[in-house]
Amino acid sequence: MRYIASVYAKFVEVVLFMNSQLRIYRSHGQVRDAFRGPCLAPVFSRTITRNGEGRHVMEYRNSPVPARIFRITSYLIRILLQAMIVLPVAAQTRVPLQPFAQQVRQVETSLAYLGQPLAQDDGDAINQAIGNASEAAAIDRLEQILDKYTLAIVDINAEGRVKVLPGPAKPGLVEAGTRIFLVKVINKAGVTAPLIAESPNALPVFAQSDSSPEPPKKISAADARDRWMGLQLYDKDPMSSRLSGLPLEYRILQIYSREQGQRSAAISFNVGQGTQDTGFRNEIVLVFTALPARALRLRVRDENGAPSMAAFTIRDALADCTPIPQSVWHPTSFSSRRSIVRTATRFSCRRVLIP
Repeated sequence: MRYIASVYAKFVEVVLFMNSQLRIYRSHGQVRDAFRGPCLAPVFSRTITRNGEGRHVMEYRNSPVPARIFRITSYLIRILLQAMIVLPVAAQTRVPLQPFAQQVRQVETSLAYLGQPLAQDDGDAINQAIGNASEAAAIDRLEQILDKYTLAIVDINAEGRVKVLPGPAKPGLVEAGTRIFLVKVINKAGVTAPLIAESPNALPVFAQSDSSPEPPKKISAADARDRWMGLQLYDKDPMSSRLSGLPLEYRILQIYSREQGQRSAAISFNVGQGTQDTGFRNEIVLVFTALPARALRLRVRDENGAPSMAAFTIRDALADCTPIPQSVWHPTSFSSRRSIVRTATRFSCRRVLIP
């Protein structure tokens, strides 16, 4: 309100200045036509007629000075009106450095825990940005660093409506593994509800039994083919299950790929029923490219060379496990003597039990 009052005072000041200029030029006999081009300034002069008698006549002459002044004042008024509309919106998305820096630290810690930490250079850049004396420069730098990992930009307007745009991160996945991305949330309404990510390509490929001896077929082969991905927002500690209400924050999105090659997925976001923006603007369609997994052939024998049983835990290069959706995160048993396990190139962890 204080900002709007100051802008309104400036607007009144400009209007008063314009009126004063009008009075000055009217006192000199000059008239302004605001809608028909330049001013017509009547100038008094003495004209000699045929009979030699002199009389005052009025001549009209184009005067560029008043037109220039009115163009300047109208331009200033237009700028002030635009500022009244744009700057309050910018003020809604301005975030303080201290809580935003703490939220960035939570994201950084969670990514390291999940097995996909930020690059070392980006981690050092975050430390330098947080130590910057200028809050605005620090926030801009933190955004530049995290935007590289952002797959989607979620915008919650002042009415709580959600729309989403693709982020700059490359939509790359790995077969039989999980990739982690960031979701940038611009929260103009200060919403503190949980952020929900949904996709028809992430629906379950199995149906719960209803104890019927002849259950109806609910999932077709085409449905199972289209449901190739797992999708979930990471909301465990140190992250929160709800939005913080800050004008700007980042969330962690995990995407599992069952297939390799190019796959398309529609991903939508909301903060509760009825918060989706009209015209499907809360949904984006992305084409992912999933790298093929590695096939590991396992042969387990005892000291006598006979087939035996063993348990394996396969970890990635960081010696850590990446959580993957519930439907595929379980021990996998094989009864054959020679078993093949498909693991992601980098981000995978699977426990294998071979009898």
